[in-house]
Amino acid sequence: KRTENQHISLDGQWEFTWTDAPQDHIELLIFSHKTTIPSSAYHSLHHAGVLPDPYVGTNSKLYHWVDEKVWYYKKIFRINKAQEYDHAYLCFEGISYYARVWINGICLGEHTGMFGGPVVDVAEYLQEENEITVCCRDDLNDQRFPYGKQVLPEKRGGMWYTPVSGIWQSVWLESVPDRYIKELKIENDGYGVNVSVYPAMDGTVQVEGLGDYPLKDGKAVIEPKEPHLWSPEDPYLYNFRVITQDDAVESYF
Repeated sequence: KRTENQHISLDGQWEFTWTDAPQDHIELLIFSHKTTIPSSAYHSLHHAGVLPDPYVGTNSKLYHWVDEKVWYYKKIFRINKAQEYDHAYLCFEGISYYARVWINGICLGEHTGMFGGPVVDVAEYLQEENEITVCCRDDLNDQRFPYGKQVLPEKRGGMWYTPVSGIWQSVWLESVPDRYIKELKIENDGYGVNVSVYPAMDGTVQVEGLGDYPLKDGKAVIEPKEPHLWSPEDPYLYNFRVITQDDAVESYF
């Protein structure tokens, strides 16, 4: 995880609407409902009071039309000078299934898949106040979609569950300098821990309760004399921060 100024969570309240077909002129859309992201279109409709809880009784049958629609989500967010870096990556942990993304009315592109994306550098498009719009579609009637254990609402039951169309995982903005930590690796070695970063950099690893450890050529060795071991009865974890000349990230072991 990045430090506070470098990590802006975009979870929380968004506006949403739906159409019968994809729209190129998103400025004409009317966002008439509010929802909390991450969530599925099903949860959003229930949260907004449009339809009853899809997981109670036979209510799911009322949602038969959901996967035939195209879903649009919008959020306005602000950034300050302390959050301006060389790069600003807009990160989506999961959108189902086909998605298009706009920032301040500029289409950034398209993405296919439920997991791990899209991730786009939006630094050149950011202003003090910004508007992000996301279009997504997941039609189980289209057999080109990998459906896993999802099934149309009227067939739900047994091992099959209702689809998760929408922004179903977290969204955030991650600001970084030109030379930044792209990968952080943590390996257990007996009672010690090896921390490494890529690309290799020099710096310091600050471990809460233990002190500072040198990071040389992207590697640091942490060997507590009396380690506080994790157990189900005492699930203790060490928080730490890796600090280099230009960047900093936080994690735990």
